[in-house]
Amino acid sequence: MLGWSGGNAGVIAEVNAAANAGVIVDAGVYTAGGCYRRESSRYAPHNLVFDPNCGREAAPTAGAARPIFTFGDPATPRADGRVIEVAMDGVKVGWEYDEACMCYYRTQNGRAHLASSGNQISATNVVVMRVTYVPSPVDARSPEARTEGSGPASVFRGGVQFEGEWYRPDAFSPFVFRSGGVQITLAPGTTFVELARADA
Repeated sequence: MLGWSGGNAGVIAEVNAAANAGVIVDAGVYTAGGCYRRESSRYAPHNLVFDPNCGREAAPTAGAARPIFTFGDPATPRADGRVIEVAMDGVKVGWEYDEACMCYYRTQNGRAHLASSGNQISATNVVVMRVTYVPSPVDARSPEARTEGSGPASVFRGGVQFEGEWYRPDAFSPFVFRSGGVQITLAPGTTFVELARADA
């Protein structure tokens, strides 16, 4: 099930093609408009809110989500991984491990990254994938991350860093992280993936 809104003609065509091929069930604003509302406390256009329960009811043919990661016990630790710094386009992203919550807290440009609730964004696992960006085929002004193939990856869990590579043969397969032929698994919980530029 894909809940979404906004897009030029190329994006809309891509979503329609995916829906027609059975890859997704479209629960976007154009097909399930009743599941969306404007939130007056936020500035437009970033105030459109989606009700996922309504979306699920509007997409009865959608099956269960397929897993995209493997979870399990950690491999042999490689290095301390309590502090993470990632250079994204125009934004300095940071993560810091907190023993109390056994999670990483996120910052942007040195300031706590907060949700609308006021709570700082956190994750059990942080994965930094080095990927190639190309111009989007539907809008050359937009960068598109290529997440098929392989490339360097850093996996952070429990304050420990694992260096290796990511691997994904096609768009329908889960991501696999490995080091020296040994799979790097994630801890059960939330996972935040940073798609950093391979050439940065």
